Amino acid sequence: MITYTANDGNGCTNSADIVVEVVPLMTAEITPGGTLCGTDTITFVADPPGGIWGGVADANGQILPYALSGGAHVVTYELNNNNGCFAGEDSIDIHYPPPFLGCPNSTPLCFNSTPVILHADPPGGVWSGAADSSGLVDPTTLTPGFHMAIYMDGDTVCSSGNSCWTYIEILDAPTISNVSYACDPQSAFYTVSFSILGGDTSSYVVTGTTNGIIIAGLPYRFVSDPIPSGGAYSFVIEDMHQCANDTVSGSFICNCGTNAGTMDLNLITACESDGILLIPPTGVNLDSDDSLIYVLHLGFPDSILLTSNTPDFNFGPPLQTGVTYFVSSVAGNTAAGIGVDLSDPCLSVSFGTPVMWTPEPSGGIGGTTAVCEGDSATLVFFLTGTGPFDVTFTDGVNTYNANGISPGHAIKVLPTANTVYTLTDIAETIPPFCIGHPGTTHSVEVFQHYNLSLSAEICFGDSLFLGGGYQHAGGIYHDSLLTTHGCDSILMTSLTVYPLDTTYLSDKTCDPLQTGVFTNVLADGHGCDSTIITTVTFALVDTTLIQSNTCDQQAAGVFSNLFSGQDGCDSLVIETITYIPPDSTWISGTTCVPADAGTSIEVQMNGQGCDSFIIETILLVPSDTTILTGETCDPATAGVHTQLLTNNGGCDSLVIETIALLPSDTTIKQQFTCFPQDTGSLAQIYTNVYGCDSLLWIITSLAPPDSCLVPVIHREFFIPNIFSPNGDGINDYFYISSHPEAVTNIPLLRIYDRWGGLVFEGIDLQPNRPEDGWDGNVKGEPINPAVFTWVAEVVFMDGKSTTLFGDVTLIR
Repeated sequence: MITYTANDGNGCTNSADIVVEVVPLMTAEITPGGTLCGTDTITFVADPPGGIWGGVADANGQILPYALSGGAHVVTYELNNNNGCFAGEDSIDIHYPPPFLGCPNSTPLCFNSTPVILHADPPGGVWSGAADSSGLVDPTTLTPGFHMAIYMDGDTVCSSGNSCWTYIEILDAPTISNVSYACDPQSAFYTVSFSILGGDTSSYVVTGTTNGIIIAGLPYRFVSDPIPSGGAYSFVIEDMHQCANDTVSGSFICNCGTNAGTMDLNLITACESDGILLIPPTGVNLDSDDSLIYVLHLGFPDSILLTSNTPDFNFGPPLQTGVTYFVSSVAGNTAAGIGVDLSDPCLSVSFGTPVMWTPEPSGGIGGTTAVCEGDSATLVFFLTGTGPFDVTFTDGVNTYNANGISPGHAIKVLPTANTVYTLTDIAETIPPFCIGHPGTTHSVEVFQHYNLSLSAEICFGDSLFLGGGYQHAGGIYHDSLLTTHGCDSILMTSLTVYPLDTTYLSDKTCDPLQTGVFTNVLADGHGCDSTIITTVTFALVDTTLIQSNTCDQQAAGVFSNLFSGQDGCDSLVIETITYIPPDSTWISGTTCVPADAGTSIEVQMNGQGCDSFIIETILLVPSDTTILTGETCDPATAGVHTQLLTNNGGCDSLVIETIALLPSDTTIKQQFTCFPQDTGSLAQIYTNVYGCDSLLWIITSLAPPDSCLVPVIHREFFIPNIFSPNGDGINDYFYISSHPEAVTNIPLLRIYDRWGGLVFEGIDLQPNRPEDGWDGNVKGEPINPAVFTWVAEVVFMDGKSTTLFGDVTLIR
């Protein structure tokens, strides 16, 4: 109990008691707890609810982690009610993932280097692409060229999706091929020549027993300085990368005058059906027992494939299209069967002319297989080779040409009968202008329309279903049906309707017992009813009525004469002569001339010879005036306009048009921007509700610096130029990678082969997702290594988009 006592200034005292109950403090449960991400917004919940929050939580139990520093923070809770006193406290840990990742700089690696480990900052993330998940890069498993390794942060609490990447360049080494020798005219010295392939062409260095020169070309080649006949030589080829070197060594004796000469070193291409005729070598010198032959080889002394006594070769086994071969002239002692003794110490071999055969274009025709007579068919050309192409095809009678077309080109044809189209020729339009003769065919079946003429007969009153309904009248009716092939089949039916043959006869009799109506029904020649109806009347008096007219009023009247008819009965003739008075015709008209108005009478004779009066009344038509109103936005056309026209009566018609001017409006809009380049004014013209100009004037001013937060716009992305879908988990997909805040969407990605055929199409893809890319398969089957062209559309974070083009090399 607690007592409270108070004393006033008069010495009076009073007190009051209050009882306070002390209860034990109970624990309130607070959720959630633990580690929270700095990018989250968290609202805590307590049990029991309804208390007061404290610590870093606001009155609603909510915290904004991004407003707090990383590390531990305390949230408190208190509740006092009729159920007791509760209190709770929880410690939370605010965690922030690294905002940026650092990847190592790109480092070139030789193809034969030992594996290396990539290190990123901060560590603990996961690598992909050219590196395995730990960052290991093995150059021996990658092809020469650039490869990308991608690093994702390893935060397991707050995954930010941050990434960085680095490029790995795999370097190859130069190699030597196509070694040849040339002696001087005195055979005192010789030079060594060879081709150089691979490596960095700009930094080739050849060292050896003597100097020489490197000649740029395809391929590069080296020619040494003169070496004494019989002397040894040794050369080493290197480049700036120092990945590996290649050597060639030996000796050559020029103790004879044999010289195979010098061949032209420009590349010669030919179609596979054509032979290659080379320019003979210059500077050839042969001894009396020497012969000159030509050999086709791969650039190495032991790679001779074909031999010829003339500088021409035809394509055939074991040659392949698309491979670069060399043709060298060879001079030496004559040998039966092979032409030249290749072991002759004076054997001379020239530097070879590079040659290549290209495959002939091929293809076929597809498309529509059947049409109805009069309809067109579509032919589609399936072509392989290097386009565009000029093709020739025939329908068996006529020959057609289609020039400059690409694979998949379609044209319309109009066959009149079953037709077989044959693709006779396919000509490439770029060198070496190869022509293929595929002879492939495509058949189009033409189904005819059928027109059948029929006839039908019915009697009057019957009907027959023709022309889509029951017909009662005669005529020609058309019914359109479909054949089993879906073509029109027209039935033309000529319908004849025979009338009922009904004959009405009449007769008279003076005998009352023979009067009446007598019917007799027969069948005519068409099977229709033929009815004869005879009416016999009693003819007491055969009365004939005659009507006539007269212009003489005295001759008018009714006159009767009684005769005896053929049936012996009385025949009474009654003639009525009618008086015809003169007739009058009233004609009316209009005129714009007052002098022409009035009434005139003209007397003529009618068809009965009586007077006929023509009375013409011409009325005066006044001129008319039309009042029109309108509206316009153009002040120049507003006002009152008068126009004098001619009406339908040929009289003046005055048109008075009053055009009212509609108002135009102007709206001024002010706005602010954080970018100085966006400031200024812009005028835009619209149309208001009256159809007049509505001017919108937008004035953009620079906002205060403290109110602007300029976002960072990223544009970083990477598209590889080589990938190897061989299932080893490294560089198996061709896809687009980007900074996480750069590309948001890839609406379209298409990949084409060298002939323009579509091998892959992706719609609405995401960056940094290998599974959204191409796996190197077409219709589920692996495609052969080659160079492919791609086109892609990418959309950036700020909504802007761009279209990209390039090529990618597929290797396995």
